[in-house]
Amino acid sequence: MTSTYWGKPEVKKYSKIDSIELSILHPLFHQLLDEVNGKKIVDYGCGEGRLLEELAEK
Repeated sequence: MTSTYWGKPEVKKYSKIDSIELSILHPLFHQLLDEVNGKKIVDYGCGEGRLLEELAEK
């Protein structure tokens, strides 16, 4: 799901900032959404698409 674009050095800088989102917001979204099967979900922002990837795995 991840493209080669996200491996570029300038994009990796974003990943460092993104750690707050991953450690705080993503767990909260998973808790609030609970079961996602059968739900319509819109990603809340731009970025690497990690939340969408996590939800697709659920």
